[in-house]
Amino acid sequence: MDKEGFDMLFNERVAGSLARLGFVSKGKTLYCETKHFTIALVRLGGRMSSSGAISHILCFRHSFLRDRTEQIPSKFLTEVFDYPYKFKPLEDADKELVYRPQPNGEPAVDPPNVFGSEWASPDKPNLSPEELIASEEKRFTKRWDGLKIEFDGDNIEHPNFPAAYRGASYPLGANSRGGQLKLSGHTIGVPNELHLDQPPKAIVRDIVLANGQSISSGDGSTYIGAWQTYGLFTVGTCVFEDLWPGEAFARLSGADSNAPVA
Repeated sequence: MDKEGFDMLFNERVAGSLARLGFVSKGKTLYCETKHFTIALVRLGGRMSSSGAISHILCFRHSFLRDRTEQIPSKFLTEVFDYPYKFKPLEDADKELVYRPQPNGEPAVDPPNVFGSEWASPDKPNLSPEELIASEEKRFTKRWDGLKIEFDGDNIEHPNFPAAYRGASYPLGANSRGGQLKLSGHTIGVPNELHLDQPPKAIVRDIVLANGQSISSGDGSTYIGAWQTYGLFTVGTCVFEDLWPGEAFARLSGADSNAPVA
C-alpha cells in the first residue's frame, strides 16, 4: 500500500469515526477540545515510529489548567509534553486507566504516600532512641499507642488508603475511608462549584481542649469538605476568645495594635 492509499484508509477508518465524536484534525493530530478537557491522538515520529507502521499516543489534559509556561492556554496544545496523562491506545487498552500527574514531560510517578516513602517498612525491636529517630526519617511513626495518636474519620483519595496502610501496621480507625471524591464543577472563578458531588457524611469528633472542656467538630448534618449544604463551613466565636477574653487576647490577636505582646 502506498502513502496515498494509507492516508485514504486512515481518514476513512480512524479520522472519519472520530469526527463523529467531535474530533478535528491539525496536521497529523486528531483532537477534541471542550470547555473542560482536551483529548488528542498524536502521531509519533522519529524513534517512536516503527518500520511499516504508524504509532500514536493518546493525550489528555484539563483545558482550564495552566500549561508548562504557567499560562491557561488559549489554543490547542500540540506538544505531547503539555499533557499530564498519556498512554498508547493498543498497548494500554487492557490496563486500568488511573490518572497519575506527569509534569513537564517527566516520567509518571505514584501519588505521594500519606505516611512517607517508606511507609511499608516495619518497626524493628530494641532500637536505641537515635536508631528509632533514623528509622522514621522517611515515614511517619507507627508508635501510635505509646504516643496517644488517633487517626480516624478521614476520607483520603489514595490507592493505599486505608487497607494497605492498615496492613503495614498503621492502626487507622474504623471510620477511615478511601475512594474517589468528585467536585460538582470545574469552572474557573466559581468557588461554589468546588463543593463535593454527593459528599460523604463527616465523622463528628469531640475536640478536647487543654482546660478539659470539649467542642464538637460538627453534627449529624455535617459533610466532609469546606462546602456544606448551607454554604461554606463556618465556626462560631474563636475558642481562644471564649476561654481567654479581654485584654490578653486583644494583644495576641492584634486587635489592640498599641499593646506590646509579652
